[in-house]
Amino acid sequence: MPKFTLHRSFFALLTGLALLLGGCSEEVVIDDHEGWTAEQFYKEARGLMTEGAYEKAAKTYEKLESRFPFGKYATQAQLDVAYCYYKNDEPDAAIAAADRFIKLNPTHPYVDYPHYLKGLVNYNRGIGFFDRFMPTDASQRDAGSTQDSYKDFDELVKRFPNSRYAEDSRKRMVALRNSLAMHEIHVADYYMRRGAYLAAARRGLKWSENTKGRRPFRWHWKSWSRPTERWG
Repeated sequence: MPKFTLHRSFFALLTGLALLLGGCSEEVVIDDHEGWTAEQFYKEARGLMTEGAYEKAAKTYEKLESRFPFGKYATQAQLDVAYCYYKNDEPDAAIAAADRFIKLNPTHPYVDYPHYLKGLVNYNRGIGFFDRFMPTDASQRDAGSTQDSYKDFDELVKRFPNSRYAEDSRKRMVALRNSLAMHEIHVADYYMRRGAYLAAARRGLKWSENTKGRRPFRWHWKSWSRPTERWG
């Protein structure tokens, strides 16, 4: 037999052995949900969510929708998975799931809920473990999520004024507006301490727009009028 033929045969033998050993080492994936109906998936996911196992519940909801993409259980899974992400402290995933539900189900009778959930996600974004048990100044946190939350609640109130979540949204909007105003106060004070009076005055005007001259914040205007006196 020619030499090159022996080499080719030996190489083929090694390749076959490698494939055989590789195939034997692969784990056999067992599907615990094989043959399940959409209702079974939903009950399992709902039970996990009730127990507080939000990560497992989200994965089960996702399996439900992937195997049964149509029907009432799939639609409810799209809604519940957003809540699971929210409770599992995955704000970006929660908002993405809420936006997806709104896009796919614009006329759903409960479409007001994902709007409310988006507001809650941004309302609680940035709150750490100790913030939940110790009093902290919310106005010291990043104002971006506060503004996003205000916009989310505002959209809910405007689009669904009679929603069961409208009243709570209005109350949260008041707190958010006050927080944004206090944020402007902190920034203005920072500029004043460094002698940046024009920047402080601009923040004062922004504060005035946010508060509409409400009494709890009026006392700050006197301190912000000092820069203009120096200019005069």
